[in-house]
Amino acid sequence: MDFRKTKFLFFVICLLQFLSTHASHIVGGVMNYKYLGNNNFEITLFVYRDDIRANPNAFLDNPAIIRVYDGSVETQFNFTLPFDSFLNSPLVDPCATIAITERIDWTKYRGIINLPPNNNGYTIYYQRCCRNNSILNITKDPVSGNIEWGATYSINIPPAVNGQHVNNTSPVFLNYPPVYICNNKPITYNHAATDADGDRLVYSLCVPFSGADVPDPLNNGSGGQTPNDEPPPFINVQWRAPYSLANVLSGVPLSVNPNTGLLSGTPNTVGQFVVGVCVDEFRNNVRLTRTIRDFQFNVVDCGLKVISSFFAPNLQCNNFTVNFTNNSFGATTYKWYFGDGDSSTLQNPSHTYAAAGNYTVTLVCNQNESCNATSTQTVVLRFKRIQADFIAQNIACLKRGDTIRFVDQSVDPININTWKWTFSNGTTSTIKNPFVIYDGTATSITATLTVNSSDSCSSSITKTIGILKEITTSLPDSLTTCVGGSITLPLTVSPTTNNTFSWSPATGLNNTTIQNPTATVNANTTYIVTVTNNQTCIKKDTIQVKIKTINQDLIPDTLKFCKQQVRVLITRTVTNIQWSTNANFVPVISTSNPLVVSQTLPIVKYYVKATVDGCLATDSIIVLFNDTVPTITAPDSITFCNIGDRIFMQIAVDKFDSLYWSTSTTFVPHFNNNTLSLATTASIKTYYIKAFYKGCFSVDSILIRQKPKPIIAISDSVLVCADSVRLIGLISNFDSLSWSFFPDFNPVFSHDANIVLSQTVPEKMYYLKVYYLGCETIDSFRVLYNDTLPSVDLSSQKIFCSDSVSAFAFVDFYTSVSWYETRDLTHLLGTNLTLQITQPQGKKWYYFKADYKFCSTLDSIELENRSIKINPIDVAVCVGDSVTLKANVRTASQYDIIWISGNDTFETNNIDSIKIKPTASQTVFISVHNIYGCSADDSIVVSVNPIPAIDAMVDKPVIFRGEQVQLTATQNQAYSYNWIPVDLVSNATIFNPTSSPIQTTLYTVSINDRNNCKNEDTVSVRVLDYTCDKTQIFIPSAFSPNGDGVNDVFKVRSTILKSAYLLIFDRWGNQMFESKDINAGWNGTYKNQIVQLETYGYYFEGECFQGEKITLKGNVTLVK
Repeated sequence: MDFRKTKFLFFVICLLQFLSTHASHIVGGVMNYKYLGNNNFEITLFVYRDDIRANPNAFLDNPAIIRVYDGSVETQFNFTLPFDSFLNSPLVDPCATIAITERIDWTKYRGIINLPPNNNGYTIYYQRCCRNNSILNITKDPVSGNIEWGATYSINIPPAVNGQHVNNTSPVFLNYPPVYICNNKPITYNHAATDADGDRLVYSLCVPFSGADVPDPLNNGSGGQTPNDEPPPFINVQWRAPYSLANVLSGVPLSVNPNTGLLSGTPNTVGQFVVGVCVDEFRNNVRLTRTIRDFQFNVVDCGLKVISSFFAPNLQCNNFTVNFTNNSFGATTYKWYFGDGDSSTLQNPSHTYAAAGNYTVTLVCNQNESCNATSTQTVVLRFKRIQADFIAQNIACLKRGDTIRFVDQSVDPININTWKWTFSNGTTSTIKNPFVIYDGTATSITATLTVNSSDSCSSSITKTIGILKEITTSLPDSLTTCVGGSITLPLTVSPTTNNTFSWSPATGLNNTTIQNPTATVNANTTYIVTVTNNQTCIKKDTIQVKIKTINQDLIPDTLKFCKQQVRVLITRTVTNIQWSTNANFVPVISTSNPLVVSQTLPIVKYYVKATVDGCLATDSIIVLFNDTVPTITAPDSITFCNIGDRIFMQIAVDKFDSLYWSTSTTFVPHFNNNTLSLATTASIKTYYIKAFYKGCFSVDSILIRQKPKPIIAISDSVLVCADSVRLIGLISNFDSLSWSFFPDFNPVFSHDANIVLSQTVPEKMYYLKVYYLGCETIDSFRVLYNDTLPSVDLSSQKIFCSDSVSAFAFVDFYTSVSWYETRDLTHLLGTNLTLQITQPQGKKWYYFKADYKFCSTLDSIELENRSIKINPIDVAVCVGDSVTLKANVRTASQYDIIWISGNDTFETNNIDSIKIKPTASQTVFISVHNIYGCSADDSIVVSVNPIPAIDAMVDKPVIFRGEQVQLTATQNQAYSYNWIPVDLVSNATIFNPTSSPIQTTLYTVSINDRNNCKNEDTVSVRVLDYTCDKTQIFIPSAFSPNGDGVNDVFKVRSTILKSAYLLIFDRWGNQMFESKDINAGWNGTYKNQIVQLETYGYYFEGECFQGEKITLKGNVTLVK
């Protein structure tokens, strides 16, 4: 067989299967149910298929997969295909000139399902892909990207009451809408339904649901994915701009009468459009079910020969004359029927009705010809008795956040039932007496009120309300000025216009009625200002004007100068200096600092003034002057030889009143005399002399210092062993010296500094006298002599295999012996002939000394420690890993190691490690030997640990962009975790981080257990794009908090939000409920009491996963 041909054939088969299951063909559908009793329900599903555009292989499902969801669990049923038929497509219009090419294939699935009663009810649904990709008014499916939307057809079964199902049959729509409608031609189609139970039915346009996607078109997981739209709530299709629920077709908007189901509108765009119509079934004002049918309108250019169309107001109040505008095309004759028995053949007639009422107006074009056209419209006439009016409260002296309340003053004899407010700040309201939050900037607000009465008449009024903002002032707490100084009070005010001012007290102010008066004060003063705006708003503020306290002391009171210029310095920071000898500063003798003048008078008073810290300060000083001082004549220094020598000091002073001596420059203490005789007490000292004459003085000093004496550095005793006596005179400085054997130096045997003598006696005294600069030093010392030394022999074993080494000394005679660790004999090891010591590995020298009397003999010996030290460490390894075994050998020589592992033996030389890959735990034995015959043995325990188990999971494998997922790995307290990408997870080191990926991401988690064994696993998250759109948010318009378990809570539902804020308020603006919990809803109570059954306003803010904000406002009605 040709493998390439087989492979190609398989590809073709797969491609055909893929096309047959996802080709666009779904046109519409609807689902109904009927309760048969005994918990049995008959489920009916209508599905409509495009037989023209669909792929020939895109058949109706057989079987169809029907799902049942009870709020937590989903169950699947298969309904077989009963038949496959074509829908009869009626002609678009007898005057149309187009060919009918559309054909709709349809079927009706039916099956019976047994469902036990529950408090949640059930949702029955069928999902399929795909709708036609030629539909104009919806976008592409964001889940599948560029492929068509799917479809979901569902019906809800209400919750059980008292443990029993509600006996009910859902409404059934009558006829399927026309396949074609004509462009620019009004349509009127009865889309009514029947209800077997006679329940009240309410019709509305609604947004169809999306369904399955292309990878899984049947929504059964066959595409290898989780079905994308289950379980509820379902995703809506998204409108393509400019289409919306209020503009499904463009042109005259499509609408449905809520009571009759009449569908009407006028399209103006050719194309294919999807439409959804809902019918809500109410029993005792409680909604039981919602039946949704969606279908396609094909708007075509019909080429109509005649089109009937006109314009008339739907509602007109207090004016019974109606003007009709004819918008028909291709007609030559017109026949109007006004609904009150009158008619007209005018093209654009006006008709006056006799009374108020509802009138059906019909225009027939070319009435008597084969190709004619008819259009109708209901005109409602009412007496206008309603008059809109309102007032605004709390509009003066406002600050940001204050509320302006608007109070309805409208009048109507019947009943006003709706209010619509539009404000110039962009907000709206539908309650009777709303409030607006003031933004703090506006000076006015424009409000428009439209009120409607129960007879559908309305009235509007617009008013612009002036707003007075609150007065804000800014004024410092205090200002400072000099005595008699002037300062402006810096008041700022907002608003800046229409203000009046009143300052008090008036003392020192140049004006009490202006914004910024000038204050001139001589004492501390507090001013109060009252600001009035538009004679309405009042604001008070205060400021204190303080007098600066200035220190007037600029210079000392007196100064004395002796025979030098007068110099007066101001040490403070000053400006604008003036000096004078007159108090009135005339004349000014200087403006400098310091003041420097030549004074001849004995006493002069000087005046100074200067600016200090902005204020004026004045001061004065008396200067005493003397131009005569005493003259002192004294030697610079006096010397002496020895401490205690007496010295005599005499000085000469030409004139003086008193004379002080002191050893301190401060002359404390001091003594009086002109001649001083005393004994020296220190080697150097300074004496100071101060002579006073007529208030002035002179100072001098004399330095008393000791002469340098010669210093002899010879010890008191000198020891000599079997050698000549050598005496070296270590003298600092000298002029001459003498040696003698006698203390009286008679006779002297030498005048040399260094002498050598032969001494034979054991002990002898020597004397030395030294002269320097007239001073003398005498010293003496004893010489001890010995001519006999001990003999030493060190013999011992020199190599050891342990840390304990020893040595022995043989000595012929001695008085003491000692062992040392260092050559300088500073570290004593022992005082016996035998040395026993612990030595590190390797060689080491030891030093021995034998003493006899005061002489010694030295010797040394080198010992070797060649021991082997091993310190193997037990190891642990993970299964499949290699591990290095290390003996940690310490020895001072080369060595060999024998490794024994089970039956295996290895040998290494000078290498203390080997690498093995064990498969099980074991013990490895070690034996080490060196060239000196030393050895050591030990063992290593190798533990083999298993690989830890790991499983990575995620709670949501498929998410929308911006959603958060919970990642989870196998939890074990013995594990440490590491997730990557690190920057995408909340915590990379825990077993369960969270993440918010923005694109499809593969996560890897690595673990280490307590044995440092590692493992890893991966998990992926698929990220889908989404649209943050109001259409993705469902907010009900009514709910019934009656405790029956059905629609008891008003709650916002959406799959695109990560946070939400909901505020409920009554028509008076009172807050009823507030929540920031996206899952919370309002149960219809206020302060634990059920509120009245009426309409309430809501304000909703939602934040999508990417931070986009959506704001919605509206009303919700409480029903029984």
